[in-house]
Amino acid sequence: MAFPIQKKLVIAVSSSALFDLSESNEIYEQQGVKAYEQHQNDRISEVLPTGVAFPFIKRFLNINECFKEEEP
Repeated sequence: MAFPIQKKLVIAVSSSALFDLSESNEIYEQQGVKAYEQHQNDRISEVLPTGVAFPFIKRFLNINECFKEEEP
């Protein structure tokens, strides 16, 4: 069942804004898909470094605490 979003604030953020994927992207662009896939598999259990939007989104998620009745 879909979550109803009427009268809700919905924000979409790309993964490349949340996380710093520059190293992976450089490997993809310079070495191709196979090297990129290997790079990802080699680091599958590593936490990605945060990107430029991460602090904003982390703070913004607290909006529900400020407006509990509205549940934005």
